Amino acid sequence: MAELKSMECKNCGAQVFFDIQQQVMKCDFCGSTYLVEMDPGEGLPGEGESILLFSIDERKARDIFNAWTKKGLFKPGELHKALWREKVEGTYIPAYNFRFTAKTYWAGDRKRTRTRTITGRDGKQRTTTETEWIPRSGSWEHPYDMFIPASAGLTFEEVEAIAPFKLESARPFSTEYIAGYKGERPTIDENTAWSKAQEECRQDERSRVSSEVERINTLDVNFTDRLVKMVYLPVWIFGYRYKDKYFKALINGLTGRIWGKKPVSLIKVLLAVGIVVLVIAVIVALIVATRG
Repeated sequence: MAELKSMECKNCGAQVFFDIQQQVMKCDFCGSTYLVEMDPGEGLPGEGESILLFSIDERKARDIFNAWTKKGLFKPGELHKALWREKVEGTYIPAYNFRFTAKTYWAGDRKRTRTRTITGRDGKQRTTTETEWIPRSGSWEHPYDMFIPASAGLTFEEVEAIAPFKLESARPFSTEYIAGYKGERPTIDENTAWSKAQEECRQDERSRVSSEVERINTLDVNFTDRLVKMVYLPVWIFGYRYKDKYFKALINGLTGRIWGKKPVSLIKVLLAVGIVVLVIAVIVALIVATRG
């Protein structure tokens, strides 16, 4: 069974645990590099927590990352060559899995526009547009299965970008699964994570209601049947610096789905803008010439 130790990044606050055999001198979340004092396994995962194991190995993750770096209209041309030796880390990210039902009650107004033709006193016809607001209301229930990261290193939006993570293959946490990987200790408590889950759910329900009415007057969301579990999600993290700026890409360790941000070539952006301006100028010139 692997022996775990932990460290805290003094820059971003991420608290990472790892196999004692590994030497950690870099934070993959923010790119900070330093030698840190490592504490024993205080605050490490405990009983009742679950883990989803990597099914995408490092070679496959590199292939996905390399293919991704070659895409993009405005990326620097030399980006792929600059990254081929970059280090990749398999990291288990702590997240609260919330399963619950959202019961939504709503009321609002749907806009209806009508066009009429009116004949004036002078005998001339003109068209008018009238807007009418039709009251509507309704209710529904939707099940939610949501992961809210308990991580200081990754945001909800970043984890959501590489979702889904299926719990069918989850196993009880054991230190033996960490061998060769890193993990992050939870830094966000359950109540804070639940508040975030409710916020995201309400935004989602508001979007649903917006498809029914243009004007929302009442939106009431109630939460029932809540279940929560701490799960460690497998994520490949590619952290790299390009011209003194830190970038990272994330790959779902189960599905291979990738998300990340790339540097932008200023020259390519200016060239594209110049082409657009030139095309507009030619069109304007043709219109002026035609009218003349």
